[in-house]
Amino acid sequence: MKFITHWPAVILANYRTGSSPLCLKLGKEYGVPSFVEPWNTSERQVSFLEVFNSSTNYIVKFMPDQIDFFKPYSQLLESSSFKIKLQRKNKIEQIASYYIATLRDKWWTTNNDQDNSYFIPIKLELLQECARKILYVDNLLNNYNEADLTLWYEDLDYFDDIDRKQSAKPNNMNRLLDVIEQYVNR
Repeated sequence: MKFITHWPAVILANYRTGSSPLCLKLGKEYGVPSFVEPWNTSERQVSFLEVFNSSTNYIVKFMPDQIDFFKPYSQLLESSSFKIKLQRKNKIEQIASYYIATLRDKWWTTNNDQDNSYFIPIKLELLQECARKILYVDNLLNNYNEADLTLWYEDLDYFDDIDRKQSAKPNNMNRLLDVIEQYVNR
């Protein structure tokens, strides 16, 4: 999966699109540091800024609604960095994934995590908030036309050589998808 032609590389993505595993995979494949939403913690910021201020050989991923949180994001988007836009075709499943992650406060699954059977409560107000967030960020991405490459979650392969995997779906996933579809399509 080699397609980056110059550095630094930026993945601008919506939530629940596989952007973290993609960032980690590309960093490993190209042998460069990879940074997943460095604005999120002070430790990540320090690590990122050390590389940002001394090198161009790295990859970083963030979401368009995070640009104002961390000044280097806007600088990178305004620079000649290699920009990858990552989206998801199936918005209903994306919203469900974001809702599940939000409710469980579990944003990734490692290879050592056990896949336990579970049900997820359907909280309409939170579900609507999650749907609005995904659709809002998707709109921001759709209005960003400076990407060197656009990728889709559904076209990515699973990454066996990094410690991330798809999270197990709840037993009531079909019901959750139905409720989301009713909300989105009304």
